[in-house]
Amino acid sequence: MGGCFSLSCDSVVTQFSNWGFAKAKIIRDLKDNIPALETSLVGLKAVRDDLLSRVEREERSGSHQRLSQVQVWIESADNLRNEVDDLLSSKEQQLQRLCIDGLCSKNPRKSYLFSKNVSLKLTEIETLRTTALQFLQFQSSVTEPTTCFEERPVSATIVGREQILEKAWDHLTDDGVGIVGLHGMGGVGKTTLLTQINNRLLRSSHEYDYVLWIVVSQDTDLRKIIDDIGVKLGLCGEDWHSREEREKSIQVYNLLRTRRFVLFLDDIWTKVDLAEIGVPVPTTENKCKIAFTTRSLDVCARMGVRDPIYVQCLAPDKAFELFLKKVGEQTLQSDAQILDLASQVAERCCGLPLALNVIGETMASKETVQEWKHALDVLNTYAAEFSGMEDIILPILKFSYDSLKGEHIKSCFKYLAITSSCPKDHLIMLWISEGFIDDSMGVERAKNEGHAVVEILVRASLVISEFGDTGTVELHDVIHDLAVWLLSDCGKFKNKVIVRKDFSLHGMRGLNWETVTWVSVVSTKEIDISPQCPNLSTLLLLLDIHNCSETVLSQDFFRYMERLTVLDVAGPYNFTEYPDMSWLVSLRSLSFRSTTMKHLPISLLALTGLMYLNLKSTRCWSLAGISKLSGLKLLWLRGCVTKLYISIVEELGLLEHLEDLTISIADSACLEKLLSFPRLANVTSYLTLEHELGMAQGNSMVWNVRTMEKLSQLELSRISTLDIKIVEGVRTGCFPNLTTVTMTQICGPADLSWLIYATKLTTLNIRGSSFEELISREQLIKAYEEDLLPFEKLKTLKLHFLPNLRSICPSSLTFPFLKELIIYDCPKLKRLPLDSKSIAEGLILKHSPKAWITKIEWEDEATRQRFLPSCIGEDK
Repeated sequence: MGGCFSLSCDSVVTQFSNWGFAKAKIIRDLKDNIPALETSLVGLKAVRDDLLSRVEREERSGSHQRLSQVQVWIESADNLRNEVDDLLSSKEQQLQRLCIDGLCSKNPRKSYLFSKNVSLKLTEIETLRTTALQFLQFQSSVTEPTTCFEERPVSATIVGREQILEKAWDHLTDDGVGIVGLHGMGGVGKTTLLTQINNRLLRSSHEYDYVLWIVVSQDTDLRKIIDDIGVKLGLCGEDWHSREEREKSIQVYNLLRTRRFVLFLDDIWTKVDLAEIGVPVPTTENKCKIAFTTRSLDVCARMGVRDPIYVQCLAPDKAFELFLKKVGEQTLQSDAQILDLASQVAERCCGLPLALNVIGETMASKETVQEWKHALDVLNTYAAEFSGMEDIILPILKFSYDSLKGEHIKSCFKYLAITSSCPKDHLIMLWISEGFIDDSMGVERAKNEGHAVVEILVRASLVISEFGDTGTVELHDVIHDLAVWLLSDCGKFKNKVIVRKDFSLHGMRGLNWETVTWVSVVSTKEIDISPQCPNLSTLLLLLDIHNCSETVLSQDFFRYMERLTVLDVAGPYNFTEYPDMSWLVSLRSLSFRSTTMKHLPISLLALTGLMYLNLKSTRCWSLAGISKLSGLKLLWLRGCVTKLYISIVEELGLLEHLEDLTISIADSACLEKLLSFPRLANVTSYLTLEHELGMAQGNSMVWNVRTMEKLSQLELSRISTLDIKIVEGVRTGCFPNLTTVTMTQICGPADLSWLIYATKLTTLNIRGSSFEELISREQLIKAYEEDLLPFEKLKTLKLHFLPNLRSICPSSLTFPFLKELIIYDCPKLKRLPLDSKSIAEGLILKHSPKAWITKIEWEDEATRQRFLPSCIGEDK
């Protein structure tokens, strides 16, 4: 018992001694710890100031805010500094309590507590300092982009963009849309719209962590895009700048992949590879968004945009409203005539906001009628000389031209300066004639390339193409000004090209013709000059449709045009006398479109090197002698009002180099003669069968169809009885390339089973005929037996004024490509060849009258539900 007590007592004494020694050591260290604490406090203040300085510098940009943990650290450091200052305020008193050189204290308890507190503050300071150094080592640990992104400046004058803004906003807020693309021509207002979306997002309640605005511009530099994104994300320290491009993109990706973001890319010209810049692809899961602007529809497709938004020019009323705001009330009220003149100037801008803004601002100080009239004169002659055009508008638009790949495509665009609006097929032949498109491998191949060039220009927002392959190619007026400016070497040689909409004989005499290369003018009815044009390559003579008087060109008009390659005469010219054309030794292409002549000029028949002759819609009473043009590769006679005798068809058969023929034929005998020349039949690309005299009894057409390899378009018109029979053995190959069929005023009975064998048919247009059905049950069964699917490639079906039509087809068909079904005034048609699975998506069914759709007998309820929402009715 005594032993146990002795052991316990010894243990207590030992523990008490150890505790006493520890206290004594803390007191002994006080003299050293106080200076150490003062030094550590100075270091803490320095680190705190460095950290706060960096945070405040980044916050001043307005796009970043300090991290919460950084703010907590700063507050902790400030609190600790105050506590240490309070603690050290009594250091002298505490040091005076020490005795025996600091080994003990006069008041051990108070000295111990003070010394312990000093030791704890040293540890706290060291912990905070270590954390601060970690913050300062990594720039991204200091701040992050603010969720409230910057509002971007936008023009105070925005007119007529409400609907397109709402459409773009709907796309951006649709959970099913990840990438939004706005496309349109330069200066149309795409960036303004994107800015409005950016600012609208700012004012809305959103859940995005990052909203980034990046300007890309024409020279897409991925390194710059990554760096710009890095700056927005706060990644701009020395560590960031020392990294390789790939490392930077990985760092961006790792930062964005767990966050919700919106990325605005303004003005992109090529596909921006998201993986290369470290941006995660938007999905329905991550709920991120990308929106961009571009001038190219191709870029929209390559970026994966399902429904690109086309930003059009302003409607005339909205354009005029914007123009008036730019001009200002003071100028508009300075003279009663100015408002009308302002309307004409605004109309010249064709709704392009860039032009309306610049020209409107220019005219804001013009308060006299004479100044406004002068402005119109300049805009209608050589617009590049108008203030603001050559230094602002045209250079901006020129970026679209610069982005075109290939000099031949650029040449094709510039050539539009002298056409402005032109039938697509004719324009392509002008390009080929000028040598911009190579035809050495055949006319057909060159035409295909021409169509491809047109689509490139359309997708680059430089031209407008209408009505498919048979339509027109048009230029916006300001884009036309651009083409004229480019064709004149950006204004350096403006006399190289002459484009005039109202050009008098006096104006022709006043020109320096020796410098002219391209001319497009609306001429007077009498031209009695013979200009010396040693460099003239293309001459377009147009006549206003309202001037139908007889036109006279002087006999020597072409005498000094030995380099003329293209001659295009169009309009209601009535040639009573022909100038000598034998001087045109370099002529490759000649067009007499919509003109009137008694016969082909004898001097024309001497041009054996002529390769392209266009007599479309020309009234030429005789084509005798045409076989002398032995070099012809292309001959367009479609719509040419002439008596096509069998002897003329025989002459056509002698043209050994002919590769493309369009022709109108009025009787079965000439048709059979044409088909008797297999080579002639196989180069016919457009065939019109029509009776000029209308629906007289007996106007029948018999056609025993053989293979026509190049036939792509067929018109049948004003025929009382149509009898088309396919010769045995060529059924499936009789129309291998026929895509468009138009039938008008077919009065009597007709067997249309031949349509089944046009396996590439995309457009069928039937108007004013007496058909009761298009495809019968027997014909359909026969087609299935021959493994044919009628109308499989059809895109457009138009049925107009068919009073007897009861059936298109007796059963439902599959139309995988049908987008447009138009049925007007077909009162007996009650059933459509459709079921709920006939068409994938996107069909629009237009009908008249509105009540017609209520009488349709649908296949079933699912079919009615499927197509009824796509119906658009109207009463005419």
